[in-house]
Amino acid sequence: MGGALDEFFGTGGFENSADEKGSDSAFPYKLAASFFFGLIGFSVFLYGKKTSALAPLLIGLVLMIYPYFVTNLLLQCGIGIALIMALFFAHRHGIGFD
Repeated sequence: MGGALDEFFGTGGFENSADEKGSDSAFPYKLAASFFFGLIGFSVFLYGKKTSALAPLLIGLVLMIYPYFVTNLLLQCGIGIALIMALFFAHRHGIGFD
């Protein structure tokens, strides 16, 4: 791709200014976001396992796994927030909670 999409999705909202070691300047933020969403996912997964509820079990599993595959910080946060909102929506409407 190229152009505007690369400008928007390419760097995760941070300039891609790497030092001589080749590290990414947004790495600490990506690591913190991965840890945060993974921790929430683990908690939700345990809740789903304990109560035998399918929605929190699956959403918790996805919250733990997806940060390994999404490297863009903005996209990672967007997906995590959307999954948490989906969990609240499912809980509010009783979808997947028995």
